[in-house]
Amino acid sequence: MNQSGKPVNKDDDQLRQQIRKRLEEQSQRLQKEIAALEDRETKILESERMRRILEEERDAYYTNLGYVKMINDDGAVEWLPPARAQALDDKVGEEIDDIEGGQRKVRWFAVGWIGGFIFLVFVLFLFFWPRPGSIRVVCNVPEAQIILDSDTTLFRTDAILEGVDPGQHIVSVYKSGYRIKGPIYQQVELKRAEDALMSFELELAPEIPMQATQRQTSISEPDTILERIRQRAAEIQARTASTAVNPVQP
Repeated sequence: MNQSGKPVNKDDDQLRQQIRKRLEEQSQRLQKEIAALEDRETKILESERMRRILEEERDAYYTNLGYVKMINDDGAVEWLPPARAQALDDKVGEEIDDIEGGQRKVRWFAVGWIGGFIFLVFVLFLFFWPRPGSIRVVCNVPEAQIILDSDTTLFRTDAILEGVDPGQHIVSVYKSGYRIKGPIYQQVELKRAEDALMSFELELAPEIPMQATQRQTSISEPDTILERIRQRAAEIQARTASTAVNPVQP
């Protein structure tokens, strides 16, 4: 019987003993692991302390000798004599200068190429862009109305028509009571930025008898001239368009 007066079960007692034994074994194993960790931590701290002291003593030693502390390509510390350190600095400086010089050359080459391209585009633009020209129309009779490409303008002789696009144009003049000596219009092939001169000569128109005036249609003389000029302008435009679509083979 146990201390409480209850009968003792031998199987329970054996089980309890086994449990206590396992707990003791676990406790001992845990204490060993803790001791091992503490020992490892102590060793790490000691190693770190030794490394720090070693670096301090090495730095002090080489500094007293006048050596220069440098970092090599692998990231490790190297102590070099002053002459060797200066030679490496000069070499590195030359390499850096070479790299910077190469970069500057590339930049200047790119800038030059871009500038040349822009200049070429500008020259081609000036060469091929259809710069307008001007047509100066003079006449022996002042204040004659100027007709350009079948459209009456607000200009009267003598005048300069500015901003006229390059190409074929027809020009005429009209003044009441006068008629043009020769063809009623003149044709000009205006080039880029060209200043063309067109000269007309007018003469007094013969008087029309009253009966003929009564028989004439409602179409006035300037309208008739303008219609003929418009027909001629349409023919020129049609021929120009046909030539552009079907160029003449040499």
